[in-house]
Amino acid sequence: LSLNGGRSRFLNRLDLRHHLNLGAHELTLEPGAFATLGDSQVGFGGANSRLTIAAGARLELTPTNTQFNAVSFVGNQGETGALVVNEGDFIKRGAATSFFVRMELLNTGRLQVSEGALEVGSGFTNTGSILVSPAGRLELGSGFRHALTGRITNQGYIRIPDNAVLEGTYQATGTTEVSRAQS
Repeated sequence: LSLNGGRSRFLNRLDLRHHLNLGAHELTLEPGAFATLGDSQVGFGGANSRLTIAAGARLELTPTNTQFNAVSFVGNQGETGALVVNEGDFIKRGAATSFFVRMELLNTGRLQVSEGALEVGSGFTNTGSILVSPAGRLELGSGFRHALTGRITNQGYIRIPDNAVLEGTYQATGTTEVSRAQS
């Protein structure tokens, strides 16, 4: 599925098992919408590319392919500003790893890593809640910001860069590793 320029809204159910290309496009999952991304890639075409999960909407990542990049969100090389905004529920399931590459992520809703790994590159700001379940793994990139209004509950594994800003609540019964930030 390729969407270039303009804006689109999904109001119902979207089950995507292939690639989604957002070339300078804004896609919003409206309240009540439910989207599932299997072994697929979401490509973002620059500064005007945006995926918004509105409050009351839900996006589930359900990758199964452990040999290759299962669900990944990829921005264009050399361009900045591609953005995923989560105001609703963003849930990672499935044993395979999901990636954010050359992307910014703003979480004001609920991000849950139920199983498998979610690797988020630089440019992640959390003002909402993050839950990492016992079978989940969250690997955060350089410049992670956990704002005062944010809440993290770690029952699994979280890797945090040493340049992260942690202002909000952080509750952990799982493993937390602090690593050298990658530039």
